[in-house]
Amino acid sequence: PYDLIDAGSMADASQKGDSGFLVYATQISAGQGVGNVHGNSWVLAEKQINGGFIDPDTEEQYLNEADIDSFEGWSYYPEIVQTVNQNQDAPGGVGNFKVTDKGDSQDREDEPLTGIPGWGDSTDGIATEYIALLDLERGAYKLGVNSDDGFSATIGANFGDLLSQQIGLFDGGRGAASTEFEIYIAESGLYPFRVLWWEGGGGANVEIYSYVNGEKTLINDPDVDGSIKAYTLKG
Repeated sequence: PYDLIDAGSMADASQKGDSGFLVYATQISAGQGVGNVHGNSWVLAEKQINGGFIDPDTEEQYLNEADIDSFEGWSYYPEIVQTVNQNQDAPGGVGNFKVTDKGDSQDREDEPLTGIPGWGDSTDGIATEYIALLDLERGAYKLGVNSDDGFSATIGANFGDLLSQQIGLFDGGRGAASTEFEIYIAESGLYPFRVLWWEGGGGANVEIYSYVNGEKTLINDPDVDGSIKAYTLKG
């Protein structure tokens, strides 16, 4: 079964920016006296991204340890990455994409997690969103996320809108494992794509990929013909 993607969620071509994903990393962890606050729950990871947790000791918002300037309130330090193949133990490999010396589409070195460890010097309590405009032609696509722990993938006109069309989800905690999902694009265009990924404790990794000619391929991989192209928002 495919999820039919609503053409009404397409973005105007004028919004197309640079190549890559825009990353908003957040962390609430031992740096503020907790292990994590989201408990590997999708709903609570959304709450963390939005700065919704209050420190009961100070009665103020927890701070975002992934932002080096977050010392007076909840804030973000956005960054751009070309592909999402991130691991807290990079360059050590975990998941589908790692150094294999085969030279194929999965022979890729893991990259560090954006913003992690934060100023609390921890690799736990993470909730990060990866957003991009995907350039999709009419037709069927098989996408996947390999994660430790969970994730939610959506397509919608407003990236953070909880009413966006959810196309993939693992709501909980796990070691590095893949969840795959299929979509059908009825009208070619740029589609706002968001992956919210979270991790409570222990290992931490995330990969965002699709299938190209039957092979797992990182979205926006410049070295693979036919890889799905991803763009940031202009401005």
